[in-house]
Amino acid sequence: MFERDWSYILNRKEKKEIMETEEVKVEKTVSIKVVIIIVIAFALIIAAISLSFYFKIMPLLNPRLFTPSDFANNFIETEILCKWKEKASDVEVKTLHGIKVTAWTNRRQETDSTPNTTASNRTVYEGCCAVSRDLFGWLIKYGYKIYVEEMKQSFVVECLMAKELKDGTPIKRTIDIYMDKSRLEEAKNFRILNATIQVTIPRQKEEKK
Repeated sequence: MFERDWSYILNRKEKKEIMETEEVKVEKTVSIKVVIIIVIAFALIIAAISLSFYFKIMPLLNPRLFTPSDFANNFIETEILCKWKEKASDVEVKTLHGIKVTAWTNRRQETDSTPNTTASNRTVYEGCCAVSRDLFGWLIKYGYKIYVEEMKQSFVVECLMAKELKDGTPIKRTIDIYMDKSRLEEAKNFRILNATIQVTIPRQKEEKK
């Protein structure tokens, strides 16, 4: 009578089980790789959306962060711009409350014999301003940038205001923004009595010994 070779059958069964186990391992490895690829792709999509929001949406919400003045390229307004253009430690931003904001034009009646030239020896331009003498020197200097929160606009300090008004009233805690004389009526009526301003101050760099 024919006898079956049970050892052969068992070996073949064991081989089949081993092959099935290996296939399961391969499938698990492939599944893990697919999951990793999906996670990386998702992370890249999130990063792309974040960058798009930052560079396209943020300028619409807060334009001043992305529009540094051409007249003050060395000075920056916020910590974000600071990281882009120079180290954050190079500037300091001070906030002042209760500041009066007025406007002046390039007329001799309001200035002197050179109405188109500022005290810093520049030609007047839209975006420059003068400050009262009580703020100048110890805090603000020529070239410093002032952001007026109520106007959502920045100005560069280029001039000094007079010590007092014609009636003898001292001028204090005031910034005077420049408007062309063609906007005379607008300048006359322009007033902000209790503004909040931010002054960007470049730090003094220590000399290397």
